[in-house]
Amino acid sequence: MKWLEELEWLAYSEEKSGSFCKYCVIFSHSKNVGKGAHQITGALVTQAFSNLKKAKEMFRKHENFTYHKKSVLNAENTKSIFTKKTESVINQVNAQRRLDIEKNRKRLTPIIQTIRFCGRQQIAVRGHRESGRIFGLEESEKSDGNFRSLLGY
Repeated sequence: MKWLEELEWLAYSEEKSGSFCKYCVIFSHSKNVGKGAHQITGALVTQAFSNLKKAKEMFRKHENFTYHKKSVLNAENTKSIFTKKTESVINQVNAQRRLDIEKNRKRLTPIIQTIRFCGRQQIAVRGHRESGRIFGLEESEKSDGNFRSLLGY
């Protein structure tokens, strides 16, 4: 229990009767890792580690592996995105996309409210002409439908 409290990345599996590195199990993508894919993952990643005599030595050795450090970094990034502390990479790179998303959400709000209003009041949504641009406070020459007239309003 002391090791599990001391090492955040360590997890114990009762089913496999051994320890695993929870970050490497999830974020290490292949059996061969390291520069040039020359290291083979084994204990703590693909196989349970259960040799208690060599545990401390193995844990320290595992912490220094490059693939472990990358897995921990990937886990921290995933946590921060999931908890909304940082935005996803695509939104960080593309600020214009984020602005477009916000603008489109603001445009959807009155449309959804109008549809809900028509439904609640049992007002037909469709009218005679349902094409063209919706104008603001100007009177339309054509007979727009209830939906288009409400949106214009």
